Amino acid sequence: MRVLLKNGIFVFTTLTLSFFLNCKDPDAIDTEFKIVDMDVLTLPSYEENINAEVYCLTKLVGFRVKKSNEGNEVQMNFTIDLITSRMDTLKSFEVVDTLITQKEKFDNVLMIELYLQLDSTFKEGKYLLRLNATDKLSGRSSTFTKEFEI
Repeated sequence: MRVLLKNGIFVFTTLTLSFFLNCKDPDAIDTEFKIVDMDVLTLPSYEENINAEVYCLTKLVGFRVKKSNEGNEVQMNFTIDLITSRMDTLKSFEVVDTLITQKEKFDNVLMIELYLQLDSTFKEGKYLLRLNATDKLSGRSSTFTKEFEI
């Protein structure tokens, strides 16, 4: 009887511990919020006073999703700094607040495309685009810098 009681307590303790280890907050984020990759593409512009069009294709992970009446929501803020070939920094060159809502569940990777127009004051040469992304639901931020050429 003693052995069974000890084994019974051991099994009960193991099952209880295992249950608590597997329970977690459904709103918890397992992955660090970060920009995992970014491509910057430039195209010449045929509009007057516009020298180039810049597309910034970004992959983000670790963002928080909020349920709403409309579906699932992700709220982000993006700030783009441009660094010229003379190392002058144009802080907050572009600021974008975005709310993405969809009925379906979000994938683990969020793909965002940002678009800029550079006027004729931006001459041919190498530039750096620094993207600062903030997940507005969790308050966490990430920065990624990429070189591009006009």
